[in-house]
Formats: sequence, C-alpha cells, structure tokens
Amino acid sequence: MKNGIRKVLAVFIIAALILPILTSAGSLTVKAAAAPTLSTTQRSLVGIGSTFTLTVKNLNSSTVQTKKWSSSNSKIATVNPSTGYVTAVAKGTTYINLKITYKNKKTATLKCKVTVMIPATKIVINNATDTPDNNSRHLMQVGEKYDFNVDVTPSNSNSVVTYSINNTSVATVDQNGVVTAVSPGFAILTATASLTAAGASTSYINDKIIIEVAAKSAKVKSAVITDSTTLTITFDSAVDAATIFDTKKKLLNVVDITPKYDANGNPANAVGTMTGVLSSDAKVLTITTTKIFSGSYTIHVSASIASTTGVALQNYYTDVTYKDTVAPYYVGYTVDDTGLKASINFSEAMDFSGLTIVDAKLNTTSTATQALPATIALLKGKTNYKVSSDYKSLVIDLTNMDSYDKNKQFTVIMSGIKDLSGNYPAGYTVSAILGTDTTYKPQAQLINIQRTGYNTLTATFSRNIRVPGMVILSNGESIGNGTVDAKDPTKVNYTMSSNGALLSGVQKVSIGMWDSYNVNPSDSTGRSFVSYSVDFTIVSARPTIVKSELKMETNNGTDTYLLYLTYSKDVSLMSQVGSLIATKIITSNNDIYSNRNLSYTASVQGSIVTVILNSAQFSEAGQYTITVPTGFVKDEYYNTNADESIQITKTATASSVLAAPKAVTQSPVNPSVIYVTFADKVDEVSAQTVSNYYIPGATITKAELTTNTNTGATITLTLATGSIPYSTMYPITIRNIAGYNNTYTAMAVYNNTIALNENVGPYLTGATYTYPNMITVTFSENVKGNPSFDIVQNGSTNAGLAVYSCSITDNKVVILLTRTPDKGIPLTLKPTTSNSITDMMGNATTITTVGVTPNY
Repeated sequence: MKNGIRKVLAVFIIAALILPILTSAGSLTVKAAAAPTLSTTQRSLVGIGSTFTLTVKNLNSSTVQTKKWSSSNSKIATVNPSTGYVTAVAKGTTYINLKITYKNKKTATLKCKVTVMIPATKIVINNATDTPDNNSRHLMQVGEKYDFNVDVTPSNSNSVVTYSINNTSVATVDQNGVVTAVSPGFAILTATASLTAAGASTSYINDKIIIEVAAKSAKVKSAVITDSTTLTITFDSAVDAATIFDTKKKLLNVVDITPKYDANGNPANAVGTMTGVLSSDAKVLTITTTKIFSGSYTIHVSASIASTTGVALQNYYTDVTYKDTVAPYYVGYTVDDTGLKASINFSEAMDFSGLTIVDAKLNTTSTATQALPATIALLKGKTNYKVSSDYKSLVIDLTNMDSYDKNKQFTVIMSGIKDLSGNYPAGYTVSAILGTDTTYKPQAQLINIQRTGYNTLTATFSRNIRVPGMVILSNGESIGNGTVDAKDPTKVNYTMSSNGALLSGVQKVSIGMWDSYNVNPSDSTGRSFVSYSVDFTIVSARPTIVKSELKMETNNGTDTYLLYLTYSKDVSLMSQVGSLIATKIITSNNDIYSNRNLSYTASVQGSIVTVILNSAQFSEAGQYTITVPTGFVKDEYYNTNADESIQITKTATASSVLAAPKAVTQSPVNPSVIYVTFADKVDEVSAQTVSNYYIPGATITKAELTTNTNTGATITLTLATGSIPYSTMYPITIRNIAGYNNTYTAMAVYNNTIALNENVGPYLTGATYTYPNMITVTFSENVKGNPSFDIVQNGSTNAGLAVYSCSITDNKVVILLTRTPDKGIPLTLKPTTSNSITDMMGNATTITTVGVTPNY
C-alpha cells in the first residue's frame, strides 16, 4: 500500500517538472488567426452620385458560406450586395453592413459609417441694398449695424457660410454676417460657402458686395400732410427736443411751410400759427396749424435740428400738394381732471359754425332708465358747447349737472358740422357719446418745487390742482395765496414777499394742504406738509437775442414791418414804445447811412418780442445794423438785457421775389456743363451754392456765377463725368437763389424738365496692327475730332518710324505709319497735346497710351 502511494507521488512529481517545459515550447509555435475587418470603418462622400468600394480583409474564404452587403438607409447611400460598391444618394449618414455567415453556422457583421455631404454650388447675399439708385453700393453710417443674410444653393447643402471684409478700418463683420460700420470709406463684404470653415480661403463659391460707409448724419425720411391741419415729419433717428422747442415747449423756427401757386395761378392757403409735438421715441414731429392746408406747399426742415447724438440734420426740402377729400369722423370722448368737462373729439380740425344739436338722450347702455329734463336741456343747448383751441373737439362744461345724472353716458346727435375743407361726416349727422366721471382718483403727488422768478416759487404736481395749498419758507413766512397756472393746471405759483425774495442759497421749503379733483375725502396725503430743499440762487444770466427775423405784412395796400426778436428765455418789456438805433444802413445802391432812429411799438409772448417798426423811417431796401439798447426787456429775475447789435435785411417790396430762370440749357459742346440764366442780377453766395441745384441721378460738382450784370446772370453748373448715362428728359429743381444785394427775395422753388445728352466719354476697346504700316484703334462708340499721336518702339523713337496720318471712321481711328515697324517689338502710341477725340455729343476720351505689337 505504501509502495503504491510512493509510485503515484513519483509520477505527479515528474509530471509537474515536465509540464512547464512542454507548455513553454507550445507557446512558441501556436498563434490565433486575425479577425476579418473592412477596408475602412468610416468614409465621407461629397456630392450625390459619388462612389467608393468597400473590401474585407483577413477573411478565410474556405470557412465562409455566404457574405452580403447592405445599407441601413438606402435613401442616403446604396451598396451592391455582392461587390461592396457604395453610391451616395442624398445628404445624411448611414451604415454599410457586411454580414458574414460561416460554414459552422456562426455569423459576424462588419460596419462602415458613411456620411454624404452636399457642397454648395452658389451663394447670394440676399438683403443688400446695393441697387443702381445707390450707385451699386450698400450705404451705411458710422456706428450702424446691419445683419446680412444669404441664400445657398442647393438649400440642403452641408456648406459652412463664412464672412470676411477686406478693409476692417472701414467696417467689421462677425461670424453671423452682422456688419458694423467703423469709419467713412469703402469696403467689400464677401460671403463664402465651403464644406469646412478652413476651406473658405480657397472656395470659389462666394458673393461680394460693396459697402460705402458715410459719416454720421441725421435725415428727414418724409414730410407728409396727414390731414387738413397736420404735417407729420419723420426722422431717420431720434432728434434733440431742445433744438425743436424752446424752454416753454414752443416750436422754434425750424420748419418752413411756404404756399405755392398751382398751374392755374391759384395760391395755396396761408399757413397759420404752428405748434408741435415730438413722439416718445423722438423720431416723429407732428405739427398742427391754425389754418387748413389746401394746395401746394414747399416744406423746408432746417439743419438747425440735431439728433440726440449731436449730429446736425441735413437740410430737407420737398413739395407737397394736399386737398382734403376725406370725411371727418367722431373718435370718442374724454373728460378733464375735474371729471365734469367732456370733450367730443373728431379725427381732424372742424368747422362747427353750422352746428345744430338734433337730439340728446340717455345712452341705452347706461344702467339708469331716465335722465332729468334739465340735463337733457343742458345737452341740447348749442351755446353750451365750446370749440377747443385746435378745432378738433367740442367741450361742454357739465359742472352744474345735477348729481343724479353724473357718471351716466348720453348720446348727442348733431348735424351741420364739417371739416375745414368742407367735407361733411359720412351720413351727415354724428352720434356722439359723452358723460362725466367723478369717481375717486388718487391724490396729486408733488413732483418738484423750484424758484422760477425773483419772487415766485412754482410747485409741479402729477395731476391738475383744485386747491393750491400753502407754502412755509425757512424764515417762517407762510404763503397761502398760491395760484393755479392758467396754462398748466398741474402747476401752482406762489408769490413771496420782499423778505422771502431776499433768501439765497439752498433753503428748506414746506408745502401742504393741496387737493386735486375727485379725491376720496379719507385720503389725507395732500394735507400733510412735506419739505424740499430748494435752491434760491437768483439766476443772473441776462436775456440775450438768439434769433432775429424781419417779416412784412400787407393789409389794404399798407406794408407793416415786423421785427421778431427771440430771446434765450421768457422776457417782459420794460416799455411797449420807444426807438431803436440803426447804427448803419447799407442800401441796395450801396449808399451808407448812420445812427437813424427807428420808432417802434412792441409786444411780447414768452421769449418772442414783436417789434412793429415805423415804415416811414424804414423805407430803404438794404442791410440794417440795429442796436437793441440795455433795459429793452427783463426776465423773471429782473435781469435786463445788455446792448446788442443785430443785422437784418429789408428787401425792396414784399412782392419783389426773384423771377425764375429764363433758360436752363445744356452746353452744345460739353454735355457736362449746364447754363442757368436769369434776367436779373443775382446774389453770388446763393447762386454758387451747389445744394441749391438738384438733378436726380446727376452729380453737380460746381456752381459758378460766370456772368452777373444788371442785364442778367448766368450760372454754369459742372456735372461729374458719367453721371448722365442716358440722353433723355431729366427733372431739375432750383431753389433759394436771391437777388443781388437783396434787391429780390429768394425765388420760388423752380421745378422743370430739361433734355440732357449723356456725358459718358468714349473708351478704348482695342487696338490692332495690320501689315505693313496700319494701326486701328477702336472705341466704344462713334467718335470725332482731331486724333494726334507720337509713336515709340523699343523704349525710344525708332529712327524713320513715325505717324504719317490719323483719320476717323465711325468708332475707329486709323493710324498710318511712315514705314513698317520692327516685328515682335511692342509699339506705344502716346496722344500729343493737340490730340482731341470726343464722342458725337462732345464727351472727351480719357486714353493716355495705346499699345500694340506688330506680328507678321
């Protein structure tokens, strides 16, 4: 038994010693076979129809029963099931699969990711404004941004769009095509389509536009008469209200509306007093006149208006014709802060002179079933209705209406009303709803209190004030005599005593006990005193003249001269009568007078003083230098003006307007020159101001007064070469030309048409050599004139080689040489000083040299 165990152990020991040796030897001779793989596991195909062939590696065919190729999405790419030939069908990604079935029934699937990419064949920038009207350029202003968009063909392209600009000092562009204008100049924007952003630099699929960047400017987009008393002016950017209105919100003299005569000699209606309102975005100025528009007008918006960024507005002129044929209509009713004054509002200014109240009744929508007879009688009383200052509303005061009928709505039927142009409402009669509203409203809130005059404090509230309340000054003075401002009932003026007026610096002011309208009696917010720190510093700046203007009115054949002086602040007159001194008068005949007294009577409204001059002392036409003496006016703080001198010009008579040009013609020898001829001597400055002349599409580079005598004047306009591309009729506008030394006021706007020949010069299209000695120079159109050239070959004048003759036939200049030139050596023809070649209209060529090589 023991011997058996020993034998078994011996066998195990021997095996344990031999086994590692056998195993090691086996590892040197046995190696696993490589698994089959595809020739690639991913591939991109560019373009529909592109192909490639997949193959399989490391496949032991002897072990394979079948193999089959397939596509996971044959709408993207197809594959031949037996050959692995792949074809792109549409944009997208799919997998090409190879299924291998072995003889032992096992299977394996190999995959290749295939991406089909569609390249762009065309790209177009689709929202540029580089139209012929803009000289084929997209126009921008410094600081402006513009988002350019593109159309890519085909629309399902994989291509990446990139943008670039060749001159980044003028404009820059971001990756989304948003261009920022940086400085004035020109730049080219390029949009490129390529399969990768890196490939943009070599892609030929691109589109380009020219961008012109101009300095910041502000312009009027339009000026339109929107109804019989309203002119609406729209700006391209927000404008500064301080350049349109004075401190009292009165319209400055920044818009001129000049009536014109129509073709039958009928004048347009005169324009009344103008008031204006600026929209909340400061881009629309709405002007209302006290007289109706009817006829043709020239609108001028002044360059004294500035944008909110400080850019001066470009002078704007337009001619507008308006005839109101639109029926007016009722637009609703409003009530004032009292809740008892109702305004029946219309779409435009109205003529209420024929008003008849047909009926008045309780509105059927009211909860009440009846109204008091006294209320109905009140509503039927024609005299109870007052016309608003803008003629757009009828206002009725219902303060005395019995409380029984307050806060009800009524229908008033009226007839006989029409707009100021005579148009009646549709249906003739108007049913207007009106009522009162005495429901509780919030108490007025104090906005501020400030010193507005030598002895005046002004408190401004959020609502109209019924009870002014009282003010207590820091010296203990109590002011209980506040007065609601007649022009603005949200303001209350408090008059200080002489002691209060002596206060200076920052002072504590307490104000309380005020009340607005329809406030809940339990609301005590207006009864409590609140304290403000008020600067009592007296404004010491003197009022100064910021504008002077002379106008004349003729009534019953008598001329009255009105001198309008606009001051820097509201003023009052120290005396309504007196005399000014004309320290110097230069008449239209160049006579000079000194120190003439000009008697006057005067009135003032706000900041504008109207001075009526003595016509007998103001007789000569010419330029007047007038001294306005110290103490002529004073402001709210009793500051008086200092001596100031102004210059005004008196024309000969109100009717002496410079006559229109007697002729406007194009030069018969130079199409780039136009002559404007007047029958009278004209003002040199206005005549030579280029902006006073306008021909659509043409560029006027110079206006020169070439003749100016008592028998007439001629202004020579020079046009940029090439700015008249076609021979046809062109409109021309001329304005603002005045008579010499103000003998005539500025002419009415002149609009006419003129036949212009094109001013595009002929250009060289080619030159050919014909053996033995002829050169033919060809131009873009038929030419005429005196062709003259020198000839150079091999860098210098070739001995014996010269121009024998030059002649013109149609659009060709034929040049004969004195001998045959050397073969293969370029010839250069240089125009001599006597060379003169023009087209048939007289436009000169601009060639400098002509080159040709003789080959024979």
